[in-house]
Amino acid sequence: MFEFLTDLQFWAYVSIPFVSALVGWGTNIVALKMTFYPIVPFGWPPYFGWQGIIPSKAEVMAERSVDLMTTQLINIDDIVDRLDAEQIMKVLLPAVEEQAERILDELIEDRAAAWWKTVPEPLKARMYARTKEGAAQVILDVVNEAKSRSQELFDLKRMVVDSLMRDKALLNRIFLECGVAEFKFIERSGLILGFLFGLIQMTIWIFYPAWWALPAAGFFVGYATNWLALKMIFQPLQPRRVGPWIWQGLFLKRQKEVSVAYAGLVSSEILNAKNMLNAIIRGPTSDKLFDIIQHHVMESIDTHGGFATQFVEVAVGSEAYTKIKDKACSRIFEEVPEHAEVLHDYADRALDIERTLREKMSALSAIKFSGLLRPIFQEDELKLILVGAALGVAIGFFQLFAVFGRL
Repeated sequence: MFEFLTDLQFWAYVSIPFVSALVGWGTNIVALKMTFYPIVPFGWPPYFGWQGIIPSKAEVMAERSVDLMTTQLINIDDIVDRLDAEQIMKVLLPAVEEQAERILDELIEDRAAAWWKTVPEPLKARMYARTKEGAAQVILDVVNEAKSRSQELFDLKRMVVDSLMRDKALLNRIFLECGVAEFKFIERSGLILGFLFGLIQMTIWIFYPAWWALPAAGFFVGYATNWLALKMIFQPLQPRRVGPWIWQGLFLKRQKEVSVAYAGLVSSEILNAKNMLNAIIRGPTSDKLFDIIQHHVMESIDTHGGFATQFVEVAVGSEAYTKIKDKACSRIFEEVPEHAEVLHDYADRALDIERTLREKMSALSAIKFSGLLRPIFQEDELKLILVGAALGVAIGFFQLFAVFGRL
């Protein structure tokens, strides 16, 4: 009665949907791996090697992901407005005052060492005190002007793109951590869809065992499982009723969960106070910051110096005095990176980037939210699908020769 169980031909047919499931699962995994890895080019891409699609097009991918951030999530003027100049002054002032006396000694000794040794200590003490008195006002003036010119001093898009270009693994992490559930779905759906397509493939093979049928079916399975998985992640944008079920793109259903993951990662790794201050101090617009500092330091020296500065100018000469002031600005600017470190904790709390990103992203429309993950599949999407199809063809030929032993 059960003689068919020992019939090798029977088991060959039964194997078709299971092999098809493995094809769907395997091709989807390969497609995902090829999206992210390797980070460093292998072989001689693009024709005789490979680099992950995201790392190979890091600048394009970074700019696409940053567009969402800069146009929908972060407004620099609003963020900077959270910084309180008085609070920054209180944080910075102790460190600035500590350095003021040392810098003053260095500058005058550099230009008039012999004369400086003859200056009475009371006069020196008065000059030190005047320097410290002006420091608080300089900090306030510099911070307030920098806040009012934040768009000139800080290029958010350039900073984020540069950060991701330097660290392509971080660019991968953003997509991988935000889309972790979707990538698992792609893998598993390949297994399920592959099996279902395999049942159709088996039926066709039973009634029409042409030599090309298995490779052609392999092409279809490899292509269709990738294509369907991508569609199911992002479509439909809005919830739709399908019989008794409500269906929406899987990624879109996880908007709040993804918002939390994205906000935490971006705020800790990219948009933290350390990176942002570093971009302002050492970035391409640092000369504008120096001009602001120079203007207010010069003004403070002339305003707060009083008799002491007049005495120095007479003693060393106008030209040497001007050079001392110029050098003072340069020395203060050199100290800025070191002093900025004490601001990191306060600035991170005040800016509160994580909360801003989380709340703004949670409130995005479905089509705008899909733009966070969609770019990685839009870039060379067809290439990934065709890779799956090509692998499916190869497995189809394997089945034809190894399982059925025929051409």
